[in-house]
Amino acid sequence: ADAESMPHFFYTEEGILKRLWKDNGAWMEESLENDVSTQLAAVSDSESTLHVLFFNSTLGDLRYAVKGTGESWGISTVNHVDAEYIKSINLIIDNEYGDLAGCYIPYDYNSVVFVTLTDAGWTEEPLFTSFASEAFYGCGIGISGKKVAVVTSTESQEHLLAVRKSNLWTERVVDISNLGSGSEPLYWDTHGNLRFIYVSELAIQRATVPPDNQ
Repeated sequence: ADAESMPHFFYTEEGILKRLWKDNGAWMEESLENDVSTQLAAVSDSESTLHVLFFNSTLGDLRYAVKGTGESWGISTVNHVDAEYIKSINLIIDNEYGDLAGCYIPYDYNSVVFVTLTDAGWTEEPLFTSFASEAFYGCGIGISGKKVAVVTSTESQEHLLAVRKSNLWTERVVDISNLGSGSEPLYWDTHGNLRFIYVSELAIQRATVPPDNQ
């Protein structure tokens, strides 16, 4: 939903990226781009600007679409991805600072890639490269001020956490069994705990990472 609580849904149908939204009580639909894979992520900021991150399988490009209220869509390339498809994409915005950040996992690519939009354009950083022998499944991202967290899981069922503070990344394995319960995916609460949701044994689980374990 945007800042006015109006719902927007993004999905692919026969490779076409589409938006479904409500306007004066009636549902509307539009198409944005062809040859789009099913993995995509979308967010709305405090000014109801829509942001979408997706993968064009024909071009082999990670793409970014943005639309302000009353404006047309602007679509550009984030970077070329040397992969057949993307396994996971996530996108988040910090409304306090306006920072837009995301993560994605290319197919058969042994790292999680962090991307962020700056005044100079998109930049990217590979994460968890020291775990390159592992296959990664899913990436979640959280942002609070100038702190960023990225979490992923591996084929050996470990959870990996990367936290960026003062532009420096710290990566570690987190022991889910000792983290306790949380309530929301990837955000910092008022006590500095990082909370996230994960899936284990076909059930949705919740975890909290205290400040001294970040």
